Amino acid sequence: MRDTSPMNSDRANTADARAVTRHDDRGRYELRIDGDVVSFAVFSERDGTVTIPHIETDVRHRGNGYAAMLMDGVIDDLRTRTVLVRATCPVAHAHLVSHAPELLVR
Repeated sequence: MRDTSPMNSDRANTADARAVTRHDDRGRYELRIDGDVVSFAVFSERDGTVTIPHIETDVRHRGNGYAAMLMDGVIDDLRTRTVLVRATCPVAHAHLVSHAPELLVR
């Protein structure tokens, strides 16, 4: 089990603290804003490939671009770890196609 340190922390022009973390023990990435989980991505990893079947944003926080912020943090982590990703979640897949197509399993 390993929780990573925040991949994206405070942004220069915002008052709220934003962080994306990977929680291997729970198989999920989380976007926290001011300590609250506002969006998460479920994942599993096998043979150097991460599979993302589902991402979700809390109903109270939808429409604020948090899923995209979450996926940006996921992409940063995947690039650092040099692993490929299979995104079966349509939202995650679309974000990867637009921002990191080189990470997708062919």
